[in-house]
Amino acid sequence: MMTRFGVTAVALAITGAVAATVALASGGSDKRLPVKVADSATAKLTTAQLVGQRITTGYVGTSPPRTVLRAARAGRIGGVILFTNNMPSPSVARRAIRKLQAWARAGGMPPLFVMIDQEGGIVQRLPTLPPTRTPASIGRSSNPARTGMSQGLATGRALKKYGFNVNLAPVVDVPKVRNSFLGNRAYSSSAQIVANAGCAFAGGNEKGGVAATFKHFPGLGRAGADTDFSDVKIFAPRAVIDAENKAYTQCPDTPTFVMMASARYPKLGFNRPASLEKDAYAMLAETGFKGLTITDALETPQFGPGANTARSALRAGVDVLLWGQAWSRAMTARSRLLADVKAGRVTRAQLEPGVERLVALKKQLTAE
Repeated sequence: MMTRFGVTAVALAITGAVAATVALASGGSDKRLPVKVADSATAKLTTAQLVGQRITTGYVGTSPPRTVLRAARAGRIGGVILFTNNMPSPSVARRAIRKLQAWARAGGMPPLFVMIDQEGGIVQRLPTLPPTRTPASIGRSSNPARTGMSQGLATGRALKKYGFNVNLAPVVDVPKVRNSFLGNRAYSSSAQIVANAGCAFAGGNEKGGVAATFKHFPGLGRAGADTDFSDVKIFAPRAVIDAENKAYTQCPDTPTFVMMASARYPKLGFNRPASLEKDAYAMLAETGFKGLTITDALETPQFGPGANTARSALRAGVDVLLWGQAWSRAMTARSRLLADVKAGRVTRAQLEPGVERLVALKKQLTAE
């Protein structure tokens, strides 16, 4: 299989459940994907820089602070996420992204992931760029798949023009509670319409040159509150969850990323946020998804103040650790992970294969 970015399945065919990071818990290594380190794009990276490649975070301000630029150059981060308060206009975003990528390049580092939530509707960080229709409007259209593809392609092309390479969209949750916090971010309360529209929007993004992200697995359609602000438990059984996750089984090869949910699912045995549960990644693998996984923002309430959250997420099987604009918390987590390396709880052999896949994707996404 080839992705639309030309990265072969050898580079990206993973699931959270069997990703190299599972080795953090088991002490083993990823035997499915041998990496010849001498020929590897990551061979020149220090172990600390391999840890940095797992971290994406944001900053405050309309221009990247010096601390962020230095981190990009030194390999302390592997990606950035930009929000509306970073970008009063697309041109401001483009200047910031060019500067960030230039500093990473000057340090001999791989390109950065540059992420944005450009879903449409109430979550559209650059409102002057596509999509021009909300997800709910796409779902109500006469042909959600055709409309989703058109809107997704326009969005992907626009984002790529300004330097973004990952869109943290579309939402493929299926709202099943009254007054769902998802609002017009959701395509429909019908799992089939969500699948048709979401698969098409993601496919359009990817055709436009930007990696798409399904979110939030295993689903927030039954959440009684927003997981960005509340510690949420969802009590639906597995059969119900599976029936509502039609998008994942309908087009598992379409999105490059899946964002793991921050909710807890007691009837699934997930008594911690799903992004920290190894079995959640195994459940995702059962849908046929073989791409990359990312956490939701790790500074949100359900993760608490625990300093070892990042290690737990890596042990569960996630590929990319995400913080919003919580720069200091991201750097604290990085320091904790480096302490794990120093103590031998994490080794270079465990980190290398997963980072190899991330770097391969980033090079494809940023290729001219």
